[in-house]
Amino acid sequence: MSWYWPDIHSLQTAKLARVNAVGLSVVFGVLLLGAALSSFARVQRWTGRNWFPVIFAVAFFGIAAGIYKMSRSASVTGLVWWCRYCIIQLDALRVHLLHHDFGFVVWILLEVLFLTFYISAVRAAFAYHRHITPPKPVWGPLSGER
Repeated sequence: MSWYWPDIHSLQTAKLARVNAVGLSVVFGVLLLGAALSSFARVQRWTGRNWFPVIFAVAFFGIAAGIYKMSRSASVTGLVWWCRYCIIQLDALRVHLLHHDFGFVVWILLEVLFLTFYISAVRAAFAYHRHITPPKPVWGPLSGER
């Protein structure tokens, strides 16, 4: 089982596949909280711009808890929020490439790797719920039952 794209075929492998996304969400939440605390130390007034990192940090902590509990909505929300973050970084990538600063490409590759972690969390959550719910019986004229 590869760590970046796990093979999900049972409940245990689904639980293992969520680990990277949970860790990434916690780390990203801590980084956002650290950025918020450092901005609070520099600026005497607490403006709306200072509160956004705190709100996003709490949201990523909630996403991490939801992914840990195998919530499908939390894993999809984490994937959408990380895609949003990657899309925001595309403009910075364009600026860095125009100035021939190719070191920024490493960060983009890391973001794509982290995107695979969230995709794996979505796959794991849906596979987990597929394995724990029994299939519904088919009733009707085509099922062969009378």
